[in-house]
Amino acid sequence: SIIPAPVEYRATGQAPFRFTAETKVVDAQGTNASKRLKEMLARSAGLALVGPGKTSQGVFRPKSDAKKLRPDWYWLKVSPGEILIEYSTEAGAFYAVQTLRQLLPDEVESNKPVRGIAWRVPSVETADAPRFAWGGMMLDESRHFFGVEFVKRQLDRMALLKQNVFHWHLTDDGGWRIEIKKYPNLTKTGAWRLDTGGVWPSGGWNYENVQFVGEKHPKRYGGYYTKAQIKELAR
Repeated sequence: SIIPAPVEYRATGQAPFRFTAETKVVDAQGTNASKRLKEMLARSAGLALVGPGKTSQGVFRPKSDAKKLRPDWYWLKVSPGEILIEYSTEAGAFYAVQTLRQLLPDEVESNKPVRGIAWRVPSVETADAPRFAWGGMMLDESRHFFGVEFVKRQLDRMALLKQNVFHWHLTDDGGWRIEIKKYPNLTKTGAWRLDTGGVWPSGGWNYENVQFVGEKHPKRYGGYYTKAQIKELAR
């Protein structure tokens, strides 16, 4: 059930681990991965995980001999009383959390708390590292503008599949999608076009005349990202 398939995976046959309001997260390094885990379960399960405490049920621990390991490696062990994550880089810790995300009930993807769910993770041992240093996708928004919420969802789905490179295509002859305050006409003019919804040449985008054809009253279509939105999405 883990995509992409990890290098090593073994179900131990023990009882699952269960996230509850008593679960503590111990992360001496303060990785973004542990913060993401807390945010994820706060959003979908309504659980305010805290830490460290007297008992440690979720432990993020950097591997002492990490230099001998593959880049972005992690080892995840789930037992009834504890989840242990060892990692070589912070990216490895992040990938371990994405594996946990796939092992949790599907309701973990909800944007609001879901009641009546046992937030269990099967007891497993798994180790993994990216086979390729570069794995990702391109989103072409020069021709079709999607907007901030779509891009956030796309980045989230990429993270779930442990993809690490996002090629964001924002400028081309089809449109200009990024605010440059020194050159306002780039977005004032270049971010918009008249859209008939048809297919050129019978109707639609005419690249030769830089206008839409085949419609008496075409709609204005387009949009662009402000500098603040670009910064937010690049965090």
